[in-house]
Amino acid sequence: MTNSSSEKPKLVEIYRGSNRMEAEVIKSVLDSFEIPCVIQQVASQTGTPSVTGTGTYGLGGGVRVLVAESSADQARELIKGEIDNA
Repeated sequence: MTNSSSEKPKLVEIYRGSNRMEAEVIKSVLDSFEIPCVIQQVASQTGTPSVTGTGTYGLGGGVRVLVAESSADQARELIKGEIDNA
């Protein structure tokens, strides 16, 4: 990436899950291909228990994995197998 130190790459979400362990597995896959990522905690949107796959993350919130926009397509391809095999 050729950004100067004052420019930050635009980050895009490539994965959203219900727990940090899922995100850590994805981070591990991306790390092995030298794709930097950020795991971000998602604030709880409701007071109800978590329901995976609905976009509603209850009491504990959820997590999402972000990568530079320039790496997003490659990252999605790499994690596709991990998500399908989960």
